[in-house]
Amino acid sequence: MTGLFIMMDVLVALTLFAKTYGWTTGDEYIYSVARMPGSGGFALAGTTNSYGAGGTDALLVVLTSDGKNIQWAKAYGGANNDGAWSVICTDDGGFVIAGYTESFGAGSRDMLVLRLDQDGNISWAKTFGTSGWEEARSVIETPGVGGYAVGGSDNSNILLLKLTAAGNESWAKSYNTRAQDVFMTQTYDDGYVFTGEYIDFTLENATLLLVLNPDGSVGRAKAFYGMVDGNHSIFDVGLSVVPTSDGGFAITGATDPDLADIPRLMVIRTNSLGNLSWAKTTTGVQEIGNSIIQTADEGFVVVGKTKILPPFGDEAQIMKFSSADGSLFWTKTFNALGWERAFSVLQLPDGSLAIAGTTFDFNQRDGFLLRTAADGTYSGCVLDQSPGLVTPTFATSNLSVSPSPWTHSTGTPGISVTPPITPLSVNICAPVYESVDETAGFDAEVICFPVSHALIFNATAEAELKIYSPDGRLSSSTHLIAGQTRIPLDPGVYLWQAGPYKGKAVVR
Repeated sequence: MTGLFIMMDVLVALTLFAKTYGWTTGDEYIYSVARMPGSGGFALAGTTNSYGAGGTDALLVVLTSDGKNIQWAKAYGGANNDGAWSVICTDDGGFVIAGYTESFGAGSRDMLVLRLDQDGNISWAKTFGTSGWEEARSVIETPGVGGYAVGGSDNSNILLLKLTAAGNESWAKSYNTRAQDVFMTQTYDDGYVFTGEYIDFTLENATLLLVLNPDGSVGRAKAFYGMVDGNHSIFDVGLSVVPTSDGGFAITGATDPDLADIPRLMVIRTNSLGNLSWAKTTTGVQEIGNSIIQTADEGFVVVGKTKILPPFGDEAQIMKFSSADGSLFWTKTFNALGWERAFSVLQLPDGSLAIAGTTFDFNQRDGFLLRTAADGTYSGCVLDQSPGLVTPTFATSNLSVSPSPWTHSTGTPGISVTPPITPLSVNICAPVYESVDETAGFDAEVICFPVSHALIFNATAEAELKIYSPDGRLSSSTHLIAGQTRIPLDPGVYLWQAGPYKGKAVVR
């Protein structure tokens, strides 16, 4: 549930590391990172062609919280190309990965969704597709009602599936958006929000914002066109979107602010109606924003890539923007082996950042996980940068988007599971480990996220919870059980505390 909870002032140890994960026989890409409840470890999902059943396989690597040890790594696939774009960790210690398969299904590429137990064994596997080309780009666990929502596209229309906890389909809808490279997450009111590249045959491509209600009906749909001297940008694409604490949205991706067909990292901020509040664009060389989150202080962290001149390689780029006006707080770059791209970021309970991506040393590609301090610092590992930032002009269009039932085939693939040799784990930077008891005598990890008229708390053990109004009045006091607890509340801003964990949340 990246981006849907806010935590502050948590008393845990500082643990910084930067490590690669891969084998010498092929290439590994990491596209998604998730944090495991309880252990605080990490799950990394992507692709591998080093091991597996053939072609590329979906890859899942599970790490300890300090990054020191690999608990296990497994590859999932068939004879052709398969891969994972997204991973989530479930409350019972398992995982759900979403991606694509060319080995199974009804067409050239189908959506692939796997439910795994805590050891990576398959609980169930499903394909969803037609005779054409589809893939699942995002998966989320739907709080309160159970099950999962899977977002993707057929390279033309957005696709949204609602699945039960057992993987059975509740409903599936298609949206006539002419969109590709889509990303989906959940809104504060249990709906869904997509971004992607909207294909406009009349003008040029645009950045898409599609907001859906919990039942899949359309709330609003917008297209944002970059404008230069009255001309449309050659391309605009949204690659990641996050709902904001005030009901709006923030999108990152790329645009072309000087009509030179060279991507520049872009951040768009909207209000709750989807109308543009502000937009910012970098002025570097071939910069792209791949993932955005809202942090505990309500700013935005964006990760992606920039190109160094010289030696013309890619660097992973980490940027922090103000939520109020898009001003830039800081920028860091991570360049270890010559070519790095960051694809996924999350904020941990102590405020630190976990950034996942792929590195390339001109011989092979490996996945990496980088953990920095909350302000992006990691002495001797990341560098300060001062990129140029401009305020671009965007034109906004309302789109007419309507859902329709998606007619497709559903399959139960015979996925091969390959436990590969433990991947090589190499320190790119000298790790910073402090021997501090992270639990400080408190056994529960507590995560809060708001839904409509309530707060939901996920706790790994029992804990006493107090919820306050901003003026200090006690609004609710209860005993959290291990698992999920829903606290009904009127709309408003609340402060909460459970042991050393405390935070602020907005109920709508």
